[in-house]
Amino acid sequence: MIKWIISLIFSGVCVLVPWHSKAQTSTGDYVTALYMNSVVQITRGDTEYGFGVIVSQDNGKLYIVTANHVVRNYGPDASTMSVYVRFYHDQKGVPVKAELLDLVSDIHDLALLRVNIPANLNWLPKNYCDANQQNAYQPNDRAWFIGRAQKWFVPKDIEAGVIGDTPDFKGMLRYATSSVEVGTSGAPLISKKGLIGIITEDDVNSVQAVDVAVVRKFVEKEGDYPWQLVLSCEEKLPTLTIIPNIDNARIYLNDVLNGEFNQSSPFQKKLQLGDYNVYVKKEGYESFKQTVNLGEDKKVIAKLKPMIRAGLTTEEQAQALYEWQNDIRYSSSSWTVEGFLKRYPTGSHVPDVKRKLEELRAHGR
Repeated sequence: MIKWIISLIFSGVCVLVPWHSKAQTSTGDYVTALYMNSVVQITRGDTEYGFGVIVSQDNGKLYIVTANHVVRNYGPDASTMSVYVRFYHDQKGVPVKAELLDLVSDIHDLALLRVNIPANLNWLPKNYCDANQQNAYQPNDRAWFIGRAQKWFVPKDIEAGVIGDTPDFKGMLRYATSSVEVGTSGAPLISKKGLIGIITEDDVNSVQAVDVAVVRKFVEKEGDYPWQLVLSCEEKLPTLTIIPNIDNARIYLNDVLNGEFNQSSPFQKKLQLGDYNVYVKKEGYESFKQTVNLGEDKKVIAKLKPMIRAGLTTEEQAQALYEWQNDIRYSSSSWTVEGFLKRYPTGSHVPDVKRKLEELRAHGR
């Protein structure tokens, strides 16, 4: 059974919040979905692996930030180990050799890669949110990462960690979680506000990420390389659109009236993830009912059927509905005022019925 909380905010706005249930959509999957194409898997030699994040593209090249210890080895074999990346859209393809740029932050353990843009990759700049913004993330907010065990892994909501505090004086974020494993280094840390950091320490007992503001400074100021991610801390919520097939239809969400809407002016609203019971009603029509699992932007076409006079045969009801749905007004001899009222006895007080009656009478039917 799905339970719902109706919260009244001081502004007087009624907010529908879905109560958690077995059908609850994963928030982590939703907030990380847009970033999947920006995350690459990185390997160095046969033993070193991690992840990286695309931050820009320029002149046929992609620029990828990762943890420095993933791509550099200061031992005797440092010059013989090449770095390769694999893309989310081509996980079974051949890894692409990356150029390791001469840009290093020993303090923050950051490095920058450059690689040719692969075929069929449609990369677009994503949002990031740094702690200096007024509407930034807060301590104890949940966050997710992408990347574990050489897969584009995202922890389930119940396993999602929390942000320990705002960045310290070195620009490091504490991330409390038990789902990180060795090999997660370089992965993005993402909250509902957007990208907030790059994980550089993947010990399960001490997970740390570099604040995204520090990462931007590393790329742009220290390296003079392009940074194209967009600064925005607006929380991402899916939009539910409901389009009725008739005018002035009343739309309810979880039994709460949201107003009257038309085909030309449909219902549109950003909502929290979860299940919503949609009801669309109008006098003289059978109500439309549907349960919507909102895990992404969704559009619902609400087709309301006119009520049919009791006593008609099954064939007559089917013909009446067919003629109504296909808007057959004058082609059939059965479309007389008398025949019309027999099929649709709701009367001329219903606007659509009244319109059709006027049309029939105007044509001498």
